[in-house]
Amino acid sequence: SSDVCSSDLLCRIGSSVLGYTGDVLDMKHNIGIDIIRILACYSVVAIHFGGRNIASRWAVPAFVFIAFYLSAVRLESNSLSVLHRRVKRLLVPYVVWGVIGFVISFSIGKPFAFRDIVRQMIFGAPVAPHLYYILLCILFSCLFFLVEKLPARASLSIYFAMFVSCLASQYAGINHSCFNRMEGLIKYTPGRFAELLPSAMAGMLFSRFERIGLRCEKAAT
Repeated sequence: SSDVCSSDLLCRIGSSVLGYTGDVLDMKHNIGIDIIRILACYSVVAIHFGGRNIASRWAVPAFVFIAFYLSAVRLESNSLSVLHRRVKRLLVPYVVWGVIGFVISFSIGKPFAFRDIVRQMIFGAPVAPHLYYILLCILFSCLFFLVEKLPARASLSIYFAMFVSCLASQYAGINHSCFNRMEGLIKYTPGRFAELLPSAMAGMLFSRFERIGLRCEKAAT
């Protein structure tokens, strides 16, 4: 339809920025994405070691966007085995680095209790709070897998509702007021859920509309 094909221009612009050259699944040598990742890596370093620079805050959302832009086709396949492989691949570093965190904590004489192990598995904290990124990727993958089982119109409606809800809770201070009261670093993961979910959804939807635009282009020729 003309409404669907009208997204083709936006997809062309975005594809040129990301360096898209062919099959959505073939992203191994995507120069545009590689450049964005390199710049985002430097920005993350700047956040942690160069002060709280607001200009560098785009980095983690960009990583999330790219992660789900590249995995959208697989998550849309509605294959439980695909989801299982993805979750398993993410769980391995999540568990391994959590264990390493406890080993380091023990080696430097910092005590921890069983509840800390439970919290680490559920929230990605307290010994390795940086693992929140992997945990959120697992949660987002499971969420999108369920949403993609719905008809296309229904899934788009849910994506839009979640997008608006997340932005509203984030910028109205609801997200902060709900999770800032949680103890220590365990508040970090649930707090960033609403912050980063829109970036993940944007990656999923950009991939979908890009493929729709390409199909429209092929149909027109």
